[in-house]
Amino acid sequence: MITCDPKVCWGWPCIAGHRLQVDDVAGSIRAGETVEQYALDKEITVEQVQEALAVYECLKPLFDAYAELHPLEDGADEDAGDGEPDHEDE
Repeated sequence: MITCDPKVCWGWPCIAGHRLQVDDVAGSIRAGETVEQYALDKEITVEQVQEALAVYECLKPLFDAYAELHPLEDGADEDAGDGEPDHEDE
């Protein structure tokens, strides 16, 4: 079962009882992990993974719109360096 509870994962859809967001599940599968391996790694069923993927596909336009409005959250601070200021005159 997929749930959307404001007290769990900030209300993002996730697999009930596991805090695995459907977009994270989909990202792992897109990255090449098999459904079976993901289920085994996360100690959930293949059916739960498939349900998460189905819900993600239904909500994909919303996830895409959010990503477009919040581009820094996907790759935040990619060129931020190590956090140390540059001191060229030292």
